[in-house]
Amino acid sequence: MHLDKKDKIIIVLSFSLILPTYTGVICIFISDDLACPLCLFPDIQTLTIGMENSLPRNEPTDCWDRTSRNVIEQVVETLFIYDKRVYKINGTMPRINWLASDYQLDMTNTILTVNLREGVYFHDGTLMDANAVAWSFNRMLYLMNHTGELPSSYRASYVHSLYEFPEGMPIFQSIEAIDTYEVKFTLNAPYSPILDLLCYISSGILSPDSTPATRRVSLMEKIIGTGPYRYDKYIADSVSVGIMRFSKSRNYWATHWTTSFEEEVMFDKMVFIIDNPTRINYGMLMGEIDILFDPINELLPMYKEIPTINVYESSNPSLSYQYLSFNTNQINVTWRKAMSYAINYSYIIEMMMDGRAYRSYGPISSAFGESYNTDLPNIAANYNLKVARQTILDALSGDPRLDPRLQANDTLDDPTWLNADLATFNYSYILDDSFMSSLYPLLRDWFDDIGITVLNGSSSWWYFAIRVSDYIPGGYDQLQLYTIIWDPEYLDPYNMLEPLFSNVSASNGCQINDPLIMTWLYNALSEMNNTIRNEIYHNIQSRVAGILYPHAFLYHPSITVIHSADIYDIAYNSMDIFWALPVKKNLIWLNSF
Repeated sequence: MHLDKKDKIIIVLSFSLILPTYTGVICIFISDDLACPLCLFPDIQTLTIGMENSLPRNEPTDCWDRTSRNVIEQVVETLFIYDKRVYKINGTMPRINWLASDYQLDMTNTILTVNLREGVYFHDGTLMDANAVAWSFNRMLYLMNHTGELPSSYRASYVHSLYEFPEGMPIFQSIEAIDTYEVKFTLNAPYSPILDLLCYISSGILSPDSTPATRRVSLMEKIIGTGPYRYDKYIADSVSVGIMRFSKSRNYWATHWTTSFEEEVMFDKMVFIIDNPTRINYGMLMGEIDILFDPINELLPMYKEIPTINVYESSNPSLSYQYLSFNTNQINVTWRKAMSYAINYSYIIEMMMDGRAYRSYGPISSAFGESYNTDLPNIAANYNLKVARQTILDALSGDPRLDPRLQANDTLDDPTWLNADLATFNYSYILDDSFMSSLYPLLRDWFDDIGITVLNGSSSWWYFAIRVSDYIPGGYDQLQLYTIIWDPEYLDPYNMLEPLFSNVSASNGCQINDPLIMTWLYNALSEMNNTIRNEIYHNIQSRVAGILYPHAFLYHPSITVIHSADIYDIAYNSMDIFWALPVKKNLIWLNSF
């Protein structure tokens, strides 16, 4: 949920009045259970993270949102991870072995053998061995209905398509323990990003002794993993406001291994505060929160003036992708191309995003690597009214609806174009979402300049969510234009392209159905040569950008994190994923105040 522009301005003014006279910590939570965890400020034993309204999940196999991932990854670990510690140094996040000590992929690229670290235990004392790993993955296959045994009354886990080939065939044929610390993964066909997929939290390893085998873990239940923090409880104040409490894992395995990462977990306690943006930002300003993601942009100048707060702003874009989706079943390529050229992208980035975003030329952010984006700025649509109008005139030549006075010019508010009534489309958006709602009047004006009427399709979050996720029959067909942001689950561009453009993907909201893209997606999965595979990804982006126009590419947001000045070693990264393990607090800095 985001705030309207006017609300943010009021908040800034309110904070300006409060801060000069502030003399103590104000608890922003009302009930006893939701009392501010730092009321005895400063509390060096507790790390507090503020997050916007979102109802998290405790089930790794059902995790498809950043809030849930940020929660689960502190408790549950995977065989491989991305080393986010090095991102600030060189902008990359290499994949490293984690619960796995090493691996081998056979000549057919369908048999993956993973050797496990020895002496690792779950929080309940259960040994993390090959049987536990195989059990976790077979449980995942069951909950995704890849075994065909899931009762019809029980839905498959949300991320099931992430573990499937484009046509729906499961990636894994079987997972079995072949020795105490050796696991064999048999794939139904080669899957080039398989190791990256195993970095995603849905591939997390859970304790067989404390995890239900045939149902998902509820939000009020504990998840038991091997991570640096134990999950204690979730205390809900409302549907989207609450606190998640964690405690330090006293015998965390990574502090005892001879690896490049040997250090104690610093904090005895950790708290995630989930609340509306106003209260979370207020808590940060008042010193009640240590780390804040997704700050209100208008408050950044104020944050920068406070000596006890640090503002990290990356000079690189994140991997997130914000786009305007077109319903390709209801909107032909002429209108899609024309609308793509009628959008003022610079205005969106400079005015709506306050310059804290980067122009997108396709789903694959340049943070993945420039090779995927070579020449795309010359292929993708840029703001050009003349091209947008010429596209329409060429396609509708001879159509009686065309006023003969219409010309392919770049004159803003040309009365002839404003009076044209060539097409009407509905823009669906969440009324309480600042970006979505602010974009509506802009789209209405921009598309009016090319004879297209945009209808107001505002709704509640729930009404929009069940349609944009196609949870109801014909959900996608009830949407014609809508904006949404897409985040990758793992660091391979396939994960950005297949969900959005595969003709069988549950996330293909634009409903594009292109045989050539499907062929390229299959080729990318069987191609183990990175250079060749990257060229395939580039070809897909070029086709989407210059021929099909299923999306209007808007922007990739910048990475911005606000945190207390005494906090350091935060693993800033292009995935914008929080990793609590390396975070430290400078006790000398604290004692100086």
